[in-house]
Amino acid sequence: EIYTLSLHDALPIFDSEALDNIDAMLSGIDADEIENVTILAKTSPDGPVSVNNRCAKQRGQAAYDYIVKKYPELSGKITVHSAGEA
Repeated sequence: EIYTLSLHDALPIFDSEALDNIDAMLSGIDADEIENVTILAKTSPDGPVSVNNRCAKQRGQAAYDYIVKKYPELSGKITVHSAGEA
């Protein structure tokens, strides 16, 4: 199966609810059953595009770091895409 995490301003990455959602999605699944985890990081449309793009990249990296730290067996299965504004 392919799992996609979509992270954006409505649910900030370091918000405990966002982390709980990531954990709920990944903790009950054997890593061998996961082909790929795609992190699609977005930001709000407010502010300059260059700032939003940078924030999206940082948000995606933060999500990657969190998942790899907590689920190291997934490190080779994660791709990060930043989509800029939501």
